[in-house]
Amino acid sequence: MLPAPITSSSVSAGCTGCADKNFVKAILRLAGERETVRSIADQFGAPAWARLVADTPVHAVRQSLNQRATGHFVSGVFNLTASGQTSWHGFAKAIVADARQYENNLFAFRAKLIQVILTEKYPLPAVRPRKSRLCWSRLARHFVLVMPSWQTCLSVPG
Repeated sequence: MLPAPITSSSVSAGCTGCADKNFVKAILRLAGERETVRSIADQFGAPAWARLVADTPVHAVRQSLNQRATGHFVSGVFNLTASGQTSWHGFAKAIVADARQYENNLFAFRAKLIQVILTEKYPLPAVRPRKSRLCWSRLARHFVLVMPSWQTCLSVPG
């Protein structure tokens, strides 16, 4: 019987990176355009940097190949996310606070307030979960990883 193939598949909510549109870019744009930015305070998760989502499966596959070579390979489903948790509101406040240290001639914020709102006050076409935080402890234990906090992911230069 052939061994099971090593595969990796990632789905991430709240992933931040340099390309395309994402929450970080949206908040920075809104903070530059408006005096008040509204952000949902009753939905929680752990935003992850795109590089974390890309690099971790590479590390896991490399370790899985070594484990398979020594006969210690165990397959399974592993959740990947940054550690800690925050609301969209907490994330928005952290984004603006982190970016303010770079505020100068390059860009300036108009936003004086990141306003708390509840999900009901911000209707979207799709229902969003109140708690979308994944447990990454099995991934960390199995592949001997320390997952960075979402704050660390936010402050890493793109």
